Amino acid sequence: MKNSALFLLLFPFFSFSQDTQSFFIKPYLGFSNSSQFGETIKSFDKQKCRKAFTIGVMTENTLDEKFSFVSGIQYQQMGSTLIDNPIDPPLYEGIYDKEKFDYLSVPLLIKYKFGVNQKWNVQAGFVLSRLLSATSNGQDISHVINYNQVGASLGFGYVIKINDRMSFSIDQQNSVGLIKNTANNQGTLGYYKSNTYKIYNFYSCLNFGIQIGL
Repeated sequence: MKNSALFLLLFPFFSFSQDTQSFFIKPYLGFSNSSQFGETIKSFDKQKCRKAFTIGVMTENTLDEKFSFVSGIQYQQMGSTLIDNPIDPPLYEGIYDKEKFDYLSVPLLIKYKFGVNQKWNVQAGFVLSRLLSATSNGQDISHVINYNQVGASLGFGYVIKINDRMSFSIDQQNSVGLIKNTANNQGTLGYYKSNTYKIYNFYSCLNFGIQIGL
């Protein structure tokens, strides 16, 4: 009798937990464009974006009907190619500086869902990144690049339901660096100025993933 009463008491909560998914995991693949802005960038004749890919696994924890918290781990490739055209060679043969920065990143985002069946969403927050490698024309420059990075992130997405547990997601995410790229990690900068230039990352990525409810 006591067991029957306990079952009746807990049945509404049990039914809710089965029908309502509050936690999701999403492996994804993305295609990105990145560039830099700030001091000295405008002095170059041209800047080419770095086109690359990103991979990661995101998690989503539902807070209420419209809001959820999004985090995870992702591999991001940033940087750009800075070009200064030759002037009167060989006196000045120009500059071709292909800079590549690779990061392991953790996003901390709030997602707001809206529209019919809440298929659309807006995501905003911050991305914390750790430098994995930094090169310029193939040469290691990690000693003059900040090891840690923080970016402000804003994006939007759309979800297509496959079945009760799985959905296909498309989202576009943009982030702007809040910490300058350059740093003095070894106490000496060689030909770099001692007061490192204020240069920042801009990153934009189109992501495709499978969202799985757990």
